[in-house]
Amino acid sequence: HCYAYMFGNCSSLATAPVLPATTTADSCYMYMFENCTSITSAPELPSMVAAQNCYEAMFRGCTGLTECPELPATTINSSCYYRMFEDCTGIKLPAKLPATSLPYNCYQRMFEGCTELDISEEPTADYAWPYRIPTAGTGVDLGSATMNMFDDIKPDSPWSGTPEINKTYYLRYKIPEGIYHWNGIKWVLDADAITD
Repeated sequence: HCYAYMFGNCSSLATAPVLPATTTADSCYMYMFENCTSITSAPELPSMVAAQNCYEAMFRGCTGLTECPELPATTINSSCYYRMFEDCTGIKLPAKLPATSLPYNCYQRMFEGCTELDISEEPTADYAWPYRIPTAGTGVDLGSATMNMFDDIKPDSPWSGTPEINKTYYLRYKIPEGIYHWNGIKWVLDADAITD
């Protein structure tokens, strides 16, 4: 619980501190930035292992947040991302999630209430960008891994609720292939363009 609740309800906090740890402990960042409504970008989270409840509700209610940090962990534990971005009403794209062994409740309610998320079960001209859990490979659900993950997203989204693992869904907006920071400038690289 080392940083749990540390900045909760600090509505004037505009810049999150750097979090360079490459390992996580149980509940270490739980509710750390809950309702920090002035934060517009999340710190990098480089750990390849997500401990139990480590990111639970970490950014819950951060309405100024417009994109998810990269979540590279390939070994994850129960409830690690539970409610992580709940009620982040500025987020338009879900995070890529590479882990293939999905423990109990790991993604439960992760994006619930993210009212800019727009997802379809079928590809169309408007929903052309594929999204699946896991990002690649064959996932194994060890128990309620994705329960209510996308509940209460954009009101007119063609689909919402609990996603099936290993099934491809389609997003209205494209997830950039990479986000790079150089000389204080954020560069977004995808197959179509580089923008600053």
